[in-house]
Amino acid sequence: MVLVRHSIFLFFIYLSSFMCLHGTPRYELTQGIEQIYHLVWEMDYNGAKSAVANVKSEDPSNLLVHLLEDYVDFTRIFLLDDMSGFEQYRDDVKRRLDVIKDVGDISPYFYYSQAEIYIHWSIARTKNGEVIRAGWDINRAFKLLEKCKEKYPDFKYVDKSLSVIHSLMGSIGGVKKTFIKLFTSLDGTVEQGIKEIDDLYNWDQSHPSMWSDEITMVQSLIVGHVIKDRDDALKIVERFSKEKSKTLIGRFLIAFTAYLAGENETSLQWLRYNGDTDFSLLPEMNVHMGNALLIKGDKRAVDYFKRFINETKGKNLLKSAHQKLAWCSLIFSDSEADYKSWMNKVLIVGDLALGEDQQAQHAAKSGEVPNKILLQARLLFDGGYNQEALLAIEQFENQSYSSKEQLEYTYRKARIHQRLGNVDEAITNYKQVISIGSKDKRYYACNSAVQLAQIYFINGDRTQAQFYVDQALSMKPSERRDDLHHEAKLIRDKM
Repeated sequence: MVLVRHSIFLFFIYLSSFMCLHGTPRYELTQGIEQIYHLVWEMDYNGAKSAVANVKSEDPSNLLVHLLEDYVDFTRIFLLDDMSGFEQYRDDVKRRLDVIKDVGDISPYFYYSQAEIYIHWSIARTKNGEVIRAGWDINRAFKLLEKCKEKYPDFKYVDKSLSVIHSLMGSIGGVKKTFIKLFTSLDGTVEQGIKEIDDLYNWDQSHPSMWSDEITMVQSLIVGHVIKDRDDALKIVERFSKEKSKTLIGRFLIAFTAYLAGENETSLQWLRYNGDTDFSLLPEMNVHMGNALLIKGDKRAVDYFKRFINETKGKNLLKSAHQKLAWCSLIFSDSEADYKSWMNKVLIVGDLALGEDQQAQHAAKSGEVPNKILLQARLLFDGGYNQEALLAIEQFENQSYSSKEQLEYTYRKARIHQRLGNVDEAITNYKQVISIGSKDKRYYACNSAVQLAQIYFINGDRTQAQFYVDQALSMKPSERRDDLHHEAKLIRDKM
């Protein structure tokens, strides 16, 4: 009996010592946790790993360290397109989830942390070609987020990820959505997702935290990529804090959003922030710098595309970068031979996960050489140089051209006039594109119908808007079909 009492006494001494040294398991946004998060934004992965080790040593009871450790591994794979550590990441994800599950439900972060790790892992799996398994992980994340919202209704941060899932599910229609809902719990609408992220952003203004800039980033991505309002997306992403906007990730996000919004000068401003154009930590920025310079007709674009090809560890954007070098050959050297040489390389490099690479592959397979004048007009338009684009396209009027070139010329003229506010000219040219190109497999006629629907909707003519929505949805171009049909449905849903 004395021995038993002695053993119990020793056990409680050990337990007390453990609690003093390690504390009760908890989730807390401490200075150490915030330091890891900041270093991730800085892309200082060695520093972030050291910071993780420090927290594990000095504050091991803080379970948030496992979520932040996952941020380090995920962003390295996602941003650098570096899959060399993928199998190790697979093991680490299981270990982190096991640690969190073993402690149990002591905080809303119990659900939130697991969900975020599953989302990170699903994106990494998608990059590795494990698309179906990635879908199951998103479904697991969704269930955890819903459970968190049910048990902890005052915990707002779940809406950051729920808004993405709901809005993306809302943007999918027809057979695809039916199939997904048949095998998963995923569901939602675009309106639901937008409300969730807007409400979270507004709440966050009076409750700022470590997650504030990430909330802003998600809001910008939904506005820009789901509801296709690139101008508003740029305004949102420019609200990044000064601290985050100066990081390479912050600059990349703002510059890329500006490019999509047709604000090439703004994009260049962020790419050249304080004269810093060393993108070795994030090679993809070389592609965007190359794009921005190519749009302006600056030959230094060639150097940046080649730098990306030499420095990237991944397979994404390689086809696109080679296509851009082919364009440089046409615009700067007027060499069809060099154009064809670069396009032949498109067929043998990289992967087809991204739309830009798919488009480059499609162009390479066609074997067609683009018209130099039309290409220059397109690039100037994409960069927001609208008057310059109009002057470029006017040079084409005195050229001899094929029926395919005639279709593209009419389409690009319509786009430029629309951007300049010359609505009547835009309508006339869009209708001509549809008349002569409705059977063409390129996207010109389909997008012309979408743009006409948008014009008539803005002008209050819902009958005509609906007519062109229906026309857009009836077309099946080989390029950008899903994207354009989504835009048509967004207009329809507003009517």
